[in-house]
Amino acid sequence: RRSLEREVLLEVAKTLSEPLGVDEVIAAIMESLRQVVAYDAAAVYLVNRRTLALERVAQVGYPDGTVEAFGLRVGEGLVGWVAKTGDGVIVADVRNDPRYVAARPGTRSEIAATLQVRGRTIGVFNLESDQEDTYHEGHLEMLTGFASQAAVAVERARLTRDLLEQRRLERELAIAREIQASFLPKGAPSVPGFELAGAAHTHAQVGGDYFDFIRVSDGRLGLAIAD
Repeated sequence: RRSLEREVLLEVAKTLSEPLGVDEVIAAIMESLRQVVAYDAAAVYLVNRRTLALERVAQVGYPDGTVEAFGLRVGEGLVGWVAKTGDGVIVADVRNDPRYVAARPGTRSEIAATLQVRGRTIGVFNLESDQEDTYHEGHLEMLTGFASQAAVAVERARLTRDLLEQRRLERELAIAREIQASFLPKGAPSVPGFELAGAAHTHAQVGGDYFDFIRVSDGRLGLAIAD
């Protein structure tokens, strides 16, 4: 069994060394984990760094609708407790643990470990079984090993996703800036006896200010300034 566990962990390490998206990383980990740790339901939560909500990004074996019905925050439920303390947990019978949130009526035992990067918790790996007292310290050690590899891969995939999103926004803002600049006059009209000039400088890439020169008639010139 120990040989199988090492082999599976090695395969996971090879898989996670490839450039994968967050969903692909989690799917690969959950499929590999099933070979060495039995579970009837499994979920991976990531901590939203802004709201401290626990977002369930992958699940297997949960009834429809539980993603919305059992939204957790750091400190809530067994998963939230693990996210808050940074410690793994084994519960032999969830009916005797007041921290348990009943997402599955058939669940009897549960195990959870943190996803950590450089000592910072980024999520929680959670497994549930329909049998009592399914998990022991050896399972927690194995789950923690998976979680440590998963954390690095998930964080890398998430940072890559954020970088791509930032680049997309920058491209869209550049287009918006060009469109906005096209609305502004290229130069000021020539009016005898007057010097006319105008400029718009945005604080960031796109601003909300506008000006224009509008010739009303041969002897009248309008000046438009808007915010």
